[in-house]
Amino acid sequence: MKSKKNIFQKQIFQDLIDLSDKFDFRVIHDKGNFSGDHCLLETKNYVVLNKHHPLEQKIHILVTYYNNFDLEKIYLKPRIRKFLENYS
Repeated sequence: MKSKKNIFQKQIFQDLIDLSDKFDFRVIHDKGNFSGDHCLLETKNYVVLNKHHPLEQKIHILVTYYNNFDLEKIYLKPRIRKFLENYS
């Protein structure tokens, strides 16, 4: 049986992935010897996440990248806005 925390993390993770369209960057899941981060390739921004890393680490990388944007000017689902505001 999946825990409520695990289900919540999966929902938040998917919301963060979906949000990438509003900021015009692409999220790539791949496996390899890297921790994950954002990069600029030609004129397109990417956030690369390692498939083998825990969900918490992937969420952390995405939240850290979203901190570079002004989130006040766009619509966010209430739960994702609250999560981003309270993330530490």
